[in-house]
Amino acid sequence: MMLQTLKGYKVVYNIKGYDITAGNSQIFPKRHIAEIYKRNYESHPWFHEELIIREADYEGVPLSESIIINGRELIDREHYFGLDACEVGCYITEDLLDELLGMLPPACTRSDCSQIGEPVSHRIAENGFEKPTYATFKKVEAGIWEYCGDCFRGENVCSGIELPYL
Repeated sequence: MMLQTLKGYKVVYNIKGYDITAGNSQIFPKRHIAEIYKRNYESHPWFHEELIIREADYEGVPLSESIIINGRELIDREHYFGLDACEVGCYITEDLLDELLGMLPPACTRSDCSQIGEPVSHRIAENGFEKPTYATFKKVEAGIWEYCGDCFRGENVCSGIELPYL
């Protein structure tokens, strides 16, 4: 298939008339993906700039239509643009999860819960101690997993208290 010039969206902040890419310099092919990325980036306690979504041209192949299951978009390899472009509750295919888990030794693999093996963050647990959190997925049905955010090892519900950013 030949590459085409397509419209996409990038997430930037503007300083003195210059657009600076927020984290990932990727151009997202759909606005709603850029909006999710923007919300996730704005949630960082250290980030205090106003983010803007700008249209941008890119060379690529148009995305196929997404599959919708239970009112949620199913994210497969074609529709995956990083965990920062996913929101808690989105569905991903088992093939994509297997690929993500294959990048690092998993922190947890059970029939109902899988966690990528590098900590995403740390939170204060109920016992008052700091513990690492991992990108977590729980099984919905055969071949489909739900993204749960970053959870303590072996859990698939976000809990604990965010660490203060100094």
